Amino acid sequence: MLGVGEGDEVIRLTRHCKQGKPAKHTLYLPLTVKRTFWMTITTNRFNKKEVLMLWSVMIAVLFGAVLHAIWNGLVKSGPDRFLDTGGLLLGASIVSAIAIPFLQKPAAVSWPFIAISTVLHVVYFGLIAASYQHGDMSLVYPITRGTAPAISASLAMVALHEAPSTIGLAGIALISSGVVTLAFARAARSSAHRGPVGLALLNAVLIAAYTLADGQGVRLSGSPFCYTCWGFLLWAVCFNTILAAVRGRQAAVGMKSEWKRSIVGGSCSLASYAITLWAMMSTKIALVAALRETSVLFGMIIANFALKERITPLRVAAAMFVVAGAILLKIN
Repeated sequence: MLGVGEGDEVIRLTRHCKQGKPAKHTLYLPLTVKRTFWMTITTNRFNKKEVLMLWSVMIAVLFGAVLHAIWNGLVKSGPDRFLDTGGLLLGASIVSAIAIPFLQKPAAVSWPFIAISTVLHVVYFGLIAASYQHGDMSLVYPITRGTAPAISASLAMVALHEAPSTIGLAGIALISSGVVTLAFARAARSSAHRGPVGLALLNAVLIAAYTLADGQGVRLSGSPFCYTCWGFLLWAVCFNTILAAVRGRQAAVGMKSEWKRSIVGGSCSLASYAITLWAMMSTKIALVAALRETSVLFGMIIANFALKERITPLRVAAAMFVVAGAILLKIN
């Protein structure tokens, strides 16, 4: 036995052999060692849980990225992008209205963020429709999704004091540079793409803004899924009210003829964003927003095989930048 000073608190540590029997020797340690010992054990257990949580978040966000690319492909492939967007929101709002009574109500402190998010999303969906009306998905989608992470990271660092690690920042930089290179290389060859590029860049700013607002709002809500459902319900009401005022009866007739597309697209959009907001409660907003941009890869696949848009070697190289950035985020 080790001697200790008079009055010191000690901890008794008994070693056990493989058969589960107590060992002959008992070790007494001072209080300082006791604290260090238990802090080490607690930290190790926490890290294991943290790693499992990180993997769960990553898989969920990647699945959400697939869903996000699908609903964008549905909007782009439709005959009228504004009506398709309105129908998508209507479909999501129907699913939301059914789910809300069974979900915990968001905390009152989160409602101002829902209001801010509604304004930002109505403009966002309008720009989505306008950019897809005149631009290819393989052009608009990478710019819209790719430039948002850097903006989100900057806003999160300034407003929420979240500072990603060096590896996290490197991942964000790779993802952003990859998709921006992919988009601008094509846009530079044709003046016809300048309008959609401008709309896509503006939408990237909106994505960064609503990502920050909803990331903070959902943390305060205590109910990420109900927060999302209320958001989609309000976005649909506001967007379709404006659409009805501009298009009149044509809006209702057009959406009625594409109701199946609306339900599928709305469900994908609702699930994708709900997953994102849940993930934001588990890790840093900037890193979730960046990992979600891997939807660009899935968007390129949809653009190539479903929309018959050509994939060049430069696009493949830029996509690899996105993948490399996602790997760095996983390591982080």
